[in-house]
Amino acid sequence: ELQHVPQDAAIVAYADVRRMMTSDLRQKLGSLAPEGKATTPNEFEARTGLNIEQDLQTVVVAVVPAAVGAPDGDPQMVVLARGRFEASRLEALALQEGGAASDYRGIRVLTLKEEKGDPAALAFLASDLVAFGPGPMVQRAVDASLDRRNVLSNTDVMRLVAKHEGAHGWAVGRFDDLMSAARLDAAAVPARLPAVSWVSASGTMGASIDGVITAEARDDAAAAQLRDVVRGMLALGQLQSGGNAGALATLAQAFQLSGEGRTVALSFSVPTDALVAMAQQAADSRSARPAR
Repeated sequence: ELQHVPQDAAIVAYADVRRMMTSDLRQKLGSLAPEGKATTPNEFEARTGLNIEQDLQTVVVAVVPAAVGAPDGDPQMVVLARGRFEASRLEALALQEGGAASDYRGIRVLTLKEEKGDPAALAFLASDLVAFGPGPMVQRAVDASLDRRNVLSNTDVMRLVAKHEGAHGWAVGRFDDLMSAARLDAAAVPARLPAVSWVSASGTMGASIDGVITAEARDDAAAAQLRDVVRGMLALGQLQSGGNAGALATLAQAFQLSGEGRTVALSFSVPTDALVAMAQQAADSRSARPAR
């Protein structure tokens, strides 16, 4: 999938959807659903033939900064999904809804009808791989592979991606672009946090949820200051959970701070049983509330 990510992508994220859908945590959380709850037909699946839980394998999301991807100042995103897709059915649906079908550099592209802005598009990059997003970004996903100008040659991004190899999900990005994509006021952040250049995170799912969040500060002094901020937040969390037992106390003790030089790392390992216990407690609390 990464060969279809534009070279100038500032944020890239990956999820092993199949692994997450079949994980021990999801199975246990599914058992908390009220017994006898009626299952309603999935309209999306009925129209597209796509079952998210069974047909999707992996998803990659890439964001290109506003300065490159969009003249109106908004970052642009493309989604690359691998799985089982009924191309003919999706094309018929797009045409039925007023869309169009065409070829771009030998790739079949469906353009969806939009009232304003760039129309969304869906490209069939391979029999089991599609790209979805604004039309120009979908074309860039095609170009990235055919022209061999993709994120694989972006040393900053790939350096961080390599650190999370084997994870079931990961995300890397420049901090300022993450703020912009989240539509947060980046100008207000330096007053609260030390200067951060890059952020990455990854996790795996098994008997526990294990992961790490890493920040690269702009210099050693900023990293030391950030470690102090995170250390204080962890101490506050542990203090507030001190009178509690069980899952909440386990969660408070799950995080470990580390790092040296410009790097700050916050790793965690949370047993799935603790998360399930918290979910059960929340469900019990909701059911105990009087009906309005």
